[in-house]
Amino acid sequence: MRIYKTRTKKILGLLLLFSMVFGLTGVNAQHKKTNISSKISYRVISNAFYPIQGESNFLNAEIELNDDTKELERIDFEVPVNSFMGFNSEYLQWVGGFGSQNLRFKGNKVEKIDDKNYRIIGNLNFRNISSPLEIQMQKRDSSNQFILSGNFNLRVRDFFIGHYVSRRLVPSWIPFKVTLAFNKNDINEAS
Repeated sequence: MRIYKTRTKKILGLLLLFSMVFGLTGVNAQHKKTNISSKISYRVISNAFYPIQGESNFLNAEIELNDDTKELERIDFEVPVNSFMGFNSEYLQWVGGFGSQNLRFKGNKVEKIDDKNYRIIGNLNFRNISSPLEIQMQKRDSSNQFILSGNFNLRVRDFFIGHYVSRRLVPSWIPFKVTLAFNKNDINEAS
């Protein structure tokens, strides 16, 4: 088995932050890049502080492929909670308690549904609490990337302390979208 990692594009993230803070637009607008970057996002829909949404490109992920069949055997990913940017994106930090915490998924089992779809069973760790989680993921191939995309719901009551908090402030679920992109050259070189 071989383990493959995504490449975090911190410089790109800092450039985007700089352009958002200073109102610059069109940075690299002529550049037509077909590569998809790894990212994770969430959006809280029914809330008193609408809109609440965040996206992070500071997602580190690992996959494990079978040496012989090249089939997916494991997926793990991790993202710093304070790396999400967007409208009221500090909401996730508030729900999880402020600090430099990470949202971590550790896959325990991969079930292949068909050639393009997988069911990933594992544990989501947030606020030093672990909860079982299942993610449905779809595989796409481009000429130079191996891409996995999926959705999952963070069940807030598994991680948030109080029953006394209004459901208007903290919904039952926070929906997430995740895209993991791996460079095929890295995979082919390791084979």
